[in-house]
Amino acid sequence: FSAISCKDQPVYSNFNGFVQGTTYSIIFENSGKYDVSAVQNEVEKILRDFDMSLSLYEDSSVLCRLNRNETDIPDDLFTEVFKRSKELSALTGGAFDVTVGPLVKAWGFGPDARKNFSESDKDSLMQIVGIEKVDILDGRLIKSDPRVSLDFNAIAQGFSVDIICRYFDEKGIKSYLVEIGGELRVKGDKGGDFWKIGIDRP
Repeated sequence: FSAISCKDQPVYSNFNGFVQGTTYSIIFENSGKYDVSAVQNEVEKILRDFDMSLSLYEDSSVLCRLNRNETDIPDDLFTEVFKRSKELSALTGGAFDVTVGPLVKAWGFGPDARKNFSESDKDSLMQIVGIEKVDILDGRLIKSDPRVSLDFNAIAQGFSVDIICRYFDEKGIKSYLVEIGGELRVKGDKGGDFWKIGIDRP
């Protein structure tokens, strides 16, 4: 942990670590009101809970269990991300679609990266792809076909940044930078200056 300060300027605390298979880095204004270690512990707990809801790499996550039809009960985080995903699908005319899981898997991406896709598979796979084939009704995930599976990787990491920012907002922190795996969001400024973001090998 470290604190960054200049004379007559606000004090900033920062910490970083490793989550979701990538790195994260956080800077926030802290005049001594917040214990940095406690904030980091809480952030990492939020991110662990996030993984246990939405990660394809955590075998016991809510997402993996729903994909395997072991349950039809999503948690609150899953429900929030699913609803936002449906909104994005509508806004993009279906270009954004979290039901592409079977196609992603067939192309060799994701936890079991083994490409076995051929054009002859396309038609059969497309029968179980489409956001209209899944919905949440009365607190239950309803699939038109049990083979439908969801993949939130296109939205999850950016959404995890939003969740951490929500936590900082609830704590009353007015100025911060949150970065997870290159997904980034800032609020306020840094001692009266714009936040400066470096891009490695743009």
